[in-house]
Amino acid sequence: MARRSETLSASTDVAIRPEFADRKTTKSVDGRDVTDWFCEDFTLAELQSLKCREAEPSLRPQNVRYDGTEPVLSLADVLAIARAGCVRTARTVGVCVRLLRPARFEGLGLDVVQRLADELSIEGYEAPAAAVWVQVSEPEALRAFGKISPVRRMLVLEDKALASDPATIVAAQGAAQAVCADQALLIDFAAQPAPTLTALAQGLRAAGFQVFSRTARAENAFLPPPLRRGEQPADRGDVQKLIRALMSAPVDGLATDVPADAARVRRALAAR
Repeated sequence: MARRSETLSASTDVAIRPEFADRKTTKSVDGRDVTDWFCEDFTLAELQSLKCREAEPSLRPQNVRYDGTEPVLSLADVLAIARAGCVRTARTVGVCVRLLRPARFEGLGLDVVQRLADELSIEGYEAPAAAVWVQVSEPEALRAFGKISPVRRMLVLEDKALASDPATIVAAQGAAQAVCADQALLIDFAAQPAPTLTALAQGLRAAGFQVFSRTARAENAFLPPPLRRGEQPADRGDVQKLIRALMSAPVDGLATDVPADAARVRRALAAR
């Protein structure tokens, strides 16, 4: 399922679907009780019957008009979109698959690592050169995936304390070919005369990893303080400056909610 969380109420219309009212429940997630609808309590067909909603309407009110217009996609749907894009543009269009909380699902008796490997194999992604990356924040899950699939693997650093620990690089070795982290962990925006890679990013490079940035978003709520514009979290900041710093450093790749801005920056840098 192509969602950013195992809970469904924020990003789908499940809460207004009476046939699923009895699926609402309370479970422990990361040591705290969460009351919601959980994806593991639905079949794939039921999940695909749901309609998407903007998960953060206070930050992106312009997207609310699309609520209820698109179904939840499966991984096969996403891969089909990428392959169609390859044909349409005569370019390689890849997919970066984020596997969320595999240890939690394993505790529920769901081997999502094996299921992902099987699905990618069925879809023809069976080589290191395949146009797909698998992202996970749990090194052991990445190692397990690497034993059953040749697809490239990327470790996501979510804990800032962990990211600043030199042992992080050691932990990633053998688990991944790349590491992905927040921009503030990869780029020193105070460096002169221009932003440069941090010691963490340089250490990852020296250890042989590719370095990727997590999602670059336009809203102040997600931008480093020097790049915020206006007073409100939903105000648009200088995301192009962020993307320019990432591309100039350079990182090996980045995710973004504003691809048009990224393409504009890339063209400007290429024209230098």
